[in-house]
Amino acid sequence: MAKPSPRKKLIKECDDLWAKIVKARDGKCMICGRDGCLQAHHCHVRQYLATRHDPENGVSLCRGCHYRGHMEPERFRDQIIAIIGEEKYLQLKEKSRFYGKPFKITVKDLEDRREWLIAEWARRQG
Repeated sequence: MAKPSPRKKLIKECDDLWAKIVKARDGKCMICGRDGCLQAHHCHVRQYLATRHDPENGVSLCRGCHYRGHMEPERFRDQIIAIIGEEKYLQLKEKSRFYGKPFKITVKDLEDRREWLIAEWARRQG
């Protein structure tokens, strides 16, 4: 099996840091209030790299709410809007589409994102 490329490793590191920040910020499922088995959910799909690692583009959900949400996407979108507000939802949508479909992100860009996420995690920890 081939080793992941440095680029893929950086994306994974950024994804993990992003999820850690989102779950620590929320501390509970933003739909039902449970505080166990949290998963970080992208409000706008992660294929849009402009918002993929933006903590504002994430909410914490328990496993059950996350699964049910993906089974009923229209209702789920309405729940996400109720959580973050319509204005923020539309701002994130515009930002996520700013670069269009996934654009090629450089290793340097990913290294910068990783450093920003590390600093953001440290800032939120006090």
